[in-house]
Amino acid sequence: DGRNMSMDSRVEISKPVLVKGMFSSHHLYTIDIKPKLTGDIIRHRYSQFVWLYKHLVATCPGTPIPQLPPKDFNFLTASKDERFIGARRRGLGIFLQYLSWVPYLFKSPAAQAFFTMTGRPYDSQAKLLDKKGDVDALCDYMNRFEEYLSASGGGFGKNEPVGTPGGPPEEKAGGGGGAMSMEEFKALQASVKALHATVNKLPIFDITRPKGLLKLFDAYKLVVDLEEKCPYKNPSFVKPDIRKFAEKWTKLIEEQPLINLVAWYEWERNYTEAVVSALVEAKKLEDKAKAYANTVQKLTSNAKTKESKLADATRRMQTFEKLSKLMEDNASSEHGRRYWAIKGKLFRLELARIAQEQARIAADMVEMWGGLQAKMKAAVPVTLDRTTIDYLMSDDPAVPSGQPSAPTGPAYDPTGGAAPVENPAYGRN
Repeated sequence: DGRNMSMDSRVEISKPVLVKGMFSSHHLYTIDIKPKLTGDIIRHRYSQFVWLYKHLVATCPGTPIPQLPPKDFNFLTASKDERFIGARRRGLGIFLQYLSWVPYLFKSPAAQAFFTMTGRPYDSQAKLLDKKGDVDALCDYMNRFEEYLSASGGGFGKNEPVGTPGGPPEEKAGGGGGAMSMEEFKALQASVKALHATVNKLPIFDITRPKGLLKLFDAYKLVVDLEEKCPYKNPSFVKPDIRKFAEKWTKLIEEQPLINLVAWYEWERNYTEAVVSALVEAKKLEDKAKAYANTVQKLTSNAKTKESKLADATRRMQTFEKLSKLMEDNASSEHGRRYWAIKGKLFRLELARIAQEQARIAADMVEMWGGLQAKMKAAVPVTLDRTTIDYLMSDDPAVPSGQPSAPTGPAYDPTGGAAPVENPAYGRN
């Protein structure tokens, strides 16, 4: 079933096409997801990405959802700014890739509509989803999240041994159970940093030499090794301060030069803000649950209260209370673990992309250099006669009497030969 996506799924967004209308224009993005969910070509404009983001935030509260790249409100400049267009396309791609790797977000009705519909059918489905009751949508999400936890044995990586890829190392040295100590972690990070610095300084022709690209892949392998050896954060911690946790590890990771990874810092900051926002939303759910608890108490004490009104208030209280606890309990376990796995995956994909781009550029330059060498070998040396040399070395354009004058005439041969009409050596140059 294509709707059961794994961490092997890939989402790509092609270069947007500018669609011009009578009164306004917009960019249209073609979205390709593998494995495919539909045979149709899926295209969406930026405003439809915005709807998806807002709908997920409203119906999946307490779950970290990275923000979209910003909108440039000056469309006259944004539509022609290739740098802005490219950065926004990459940001939208990371957003969709993240959704495809989080099953309880990917299986939401909004995400399914986005990945399988386009044009009017998508707009119609979006309107239907907007009309759905807020509590019904929250209950659907809660049921989907609980089904995921049950099927996965308690969440992402919960049923896997210590040292599973995807998480930061233990805070104390020694680790245990094959875990990596803090000293080992820092030493490995230093190695990665040194390799990044080396690769950053590589001239393009060094990469074209035999085994030159191995330097890039050495850094790539070290990052994989780092992810594989790092165990998860200790899940026994009760309600940790996610903000301090995220800020600490963000600072530690961001101190590394990342080979000019596009918007990597923005992704880090974006996700940290998403985690903080998710905790705020979970707290809001808790406050709503308390407010409805008071409402239920008042309605219960009133003999004239209608059963339907009491039932609705009770359902809201129970939904907000249960979802709030569910999100708080999974803030550092499910969401934290999945974040580290996704970060590592995106990092490796970005390194692989950079290596491919460098290899392509190097191949182009080698081909160009080979062409130049071929032309140089084919070129025939031309020896000028003494008269021409004297004229070219003359400082005064108006050559005084007694000095050689400019050789003229279509039949003149500067090499002193038999004056052919055309010199084939010049034609080759």
